[in-house]
Amino acid sequence: MGDGTELIRGRRKSIFVACEGESEQGYAAMLQSFAEDGGLRVHLDLNVPGRTGNAQKLVTKAIAIAQKKQRGRSNKYSSKYIVLDTDWLSAVNAENIRMKKAAAQAGFELVFQDCCFEAFLLRHFEETRNAAPPNAAEALKQLSKAWEGYRKGLSAKDLMKKLNAKMVRAAATRPQNRDFKGLLHDIGLL
Repeated sequence: MGDGTELIRGRRKSIFVACEGESEQGYAAMLQSFAEDGGLRVHLDLNVPGRTGNAQKLVTKAIAIAQKKQRGRSNKYSSKYIVLDTDWLSAVNAENIRMKKAAAQAGFELVFQDCCFEAFLLRHFEETRNAAPPNAAEALKQLSKAWEGYRKGLSAKDLMKKLNAKMVRAAATRPQNRDFKGLLHDIGLL
């Protein structure tokens, strides 16, 4: 979470958000829209580090991107987040510990989607709020039943046809989505 840095001279609070792909990027852009609709002075600097293939590489690339973007800026990030799927974690626990330590040392909060983005989305709907699909394929299958016509990589505009700010806030209270609470709080949506 952020360190409580206040806005200076009316500047918007800037939050760095790195994520795996287009789906998460669309979701973060939707959060930006909800913030703007609520009159919140916040800017989400969205970043997709590219196809990394695993959590460790995603974290390493996100840290490098944030450090490069911050050089010479007077308006530093108030907080930095990396959104990733738990199914990207290594089978070797020591690697996960190193990744989490590197992120923490660079001032990042890790936001885990249990097990993937589609499972995360599934828990936005009241009828599937406690869904816990065992893998990404099952999550996509269940989400396709709850959201007819769902496809990966939806834009913020497409996501907002089915989701609203109330659903997002409710989803953040689900045990499997608890990591999103900090991000939503920093944005001002919680």
